[in-house]
Amino acid sequence: MTILLDENFPRRIVPFLEIRSHSIVDIRGTDREGNSDIALFDLGRSLKAAIFTTDRDFLTQIHRTHREHDGILIVTLARPNAESIVLETILFLDRIPVSEWSNRCYVLAGAGSCRIFS
Repeated sequence: MTILLDENFPRRIVPFLEIRSHSIVDIRGTDREGNSDIALFDLGRSLKAAIFTTDRDFLTQIHRTHREHDGILIVTLARPNAESIVLETILFLDRIPVSEWSNRCYVLAGAGSCRIFS
């Protein structure tokens, strides 16, 4: 699976994704950095990539209006830092198979909590 990392998602996740054989597209340092959420979403769709972000707007403004995609993961923690975001993401990767990501938005809120929006 290709995973598109939003610029707000910690790079520390990359080795954990690569060990699971995911391909990573990171927009940091490219001309896409700073683009709108919809532009990032369109890029994800064109790449057939799941999007990993910490931006809640991907649920309210993207997923709810654009139902066809390869999956969106949003990590929304009360006190986020790179380590806690990576930990929650690893817990998600261990529980939810890639085959279930399509057209779903997953919101991780801490302590292993995962809300699924279809």
